[in-house]
This record gives sequence, structure tokens and C-alpha cells, in this order.
Amino acid sequence: PTTLSRASNAEEYWLPPNLGGVYGQFMVAPGEAGNAAGSFKYTSGRVGYKGAGFDVAGYAGSTHIDASNQNLKQSGLYGAYTFATTTLMLSATQSEYLSSKQLHLMGGVRAIVGAFVIKASYNKLDQKGTNAAGASIAANDASQFALGADYLLSKRTAVYAAAARLSNKGTASFAVPGGPGFAAPGSSSTGYEVGLRHSF
Repeated sequence: PTTLSRASNAEEYWLPPNLGGVYGQFMVAPGEAGNAAGSFKYTSGRVGYKGAGFDVAGYAGSTHIDASNQNLKQSGLYGAYTFATTTLMLSATQSEYLSSKQLHLMGGVRAIVGAFVIKASYNKLDQKGTNAAGASIAANDASQFALGADYLLSKRTAVYAAAARLSNKGTASFAVPGGPGFAAPGSSSTGYEVGLRHSF
């Protein structure tokens, strides 16, 4: 569903910032019928707590798919802990639609070392249930490892580089974003990027 990246005509409410570390938001986007970009009905909410060195949050969202008259439901948990100049991150997201489920687990680290910002992550996707044709998707899993670094030229300018390697199992055909939308079933996908970033 296109609501994973866009929800048209949404209304959103944010909790006030003076709740002792508690934060959250709630959003509703009315359905506009059809399968055009941004036309699905979407509702979601997130609540979290941020304290000294840590941040935890949970969220849930639902997209109504007009073609099947069913909902894609997503829920997740996120946690981060910062000590000195290093931040550790963990997240778990579950998606459910019709008779299929996806569990996406991620672990990451971000560390500042002198003028460098080093970033690494590992993602694991576990699928269960069946697809629209009734075939099992339990063996169609995927994993991805990514590594990147920024070099800070100044407070507002940095050069950066990153690489990611995604491996599919079974007939899974996920791909690293930025290139072809899908890889060949059961194959691997690799992506690289380099660039210069300046904040105005």
C-alpha cells in the first residue's frame, strides 16, 4: 500500500512537549477510494518515553485495502540507548495482511569517532503464512547488513559512503532501495552510495 510512504489529506495530533519525557502522535487519513497513490484509509498512533540516555516507543497502524476489503496491520517496538558518543538501537516490526505475516528485526549502532560517524545495522525478515495464491511463504526470508561512515568537514558539511548487502532465501525477491525494485527470487542484492551533504 502506498501509505507506507504517503497518506493524503491526513490529520495529525502531537502530544505536548512538557509531559516529563512522554511523547506521541496520532494520525488519520480518510480513504478516497481506489488504488491511486495516497488514497487508502490510514490510522496510526505512537507513544514513547525518552529519558537520560534512552528512548523507547511503540506504534500501531492500519491501512484499509479497498481491493480486498481487508486491513494491512502493522505494529512495532523501538529502543535506543546512548552512552558517551555511541548509540545502540533495536527495533521489531510485525506486518499482517490476509493470511501472511512478516516479522522485521533490526539491530544497529552509531558511533562518533573523532571527525567520523560510523554506522552499521543488521536486518532480519521472517515470513509466515501463505500468499494470495495459497502457497506457503515460510521459507521466503531475507537478511541485510549495512555499513556506512560520514566524515565531518564542518558543523554543516560532511562526505559520506555506505554499502549494503541483502540476501534472499527461498523465492523472496527483496532488493536494496535505490535500484531495481525487486531482485531475482532467492538471489542477493548489493547497493553502494557516496556523496556530499550540506545543511543550510
